[in-house]
Amino acid sequence: MDEAFPLPELPPEMTIDMWSIELDRPLDLAVNLDQFLSEEACARAEQFVFARDAFRFQLCRAMLRMGLAWYLQKTPREIALTTRQRDKPCLVERSGLFFNVTHAGGLALIAFTTVGEVGIDIEPAHRKLEALDVAFANFTSTKRQ
Repeated sequence: MDEAFPLPELPPEMTIDMWSIELDRPLDLAVNLDQFLSEEACARAEQFVFARDAFRFQLCRAMLRMGLAWYLQKTPREIALTTRQRDKPCLVERSGLFFNVTHAGGLALIAFTTVGEVGIDIEPAHRKLEALDVAFANFTSTKRQ
């Protein structure tokens, strides 16, 4: 069944669109990620010691730019980014679109919203977590009315 790709539009009010990217998944096509990146991002990628880390960075930044370009109906190269405190990327021009990006290991998440500033974070789990232990330690059993 062929479904048409949806037309670009900003996320609806009170909504956060989350994109999950597997950074270690092989790309099916021979794609040059540099075509989606700024000169600064290309130069930053060249500073990585390991090729895997450089590729992860490039893919994450390329997907961020593609997402921003899709929502804002521009090309990825037209997206002008800068950074704020703690190197948080942001759009140079105000658009009503807010985003945040995080990555750890082979996974990246990107959040897009019109609600306002958004923050996301992922961290690798280095040990087996028991869901019930986490729930008992962090959630209350009190029901809210």
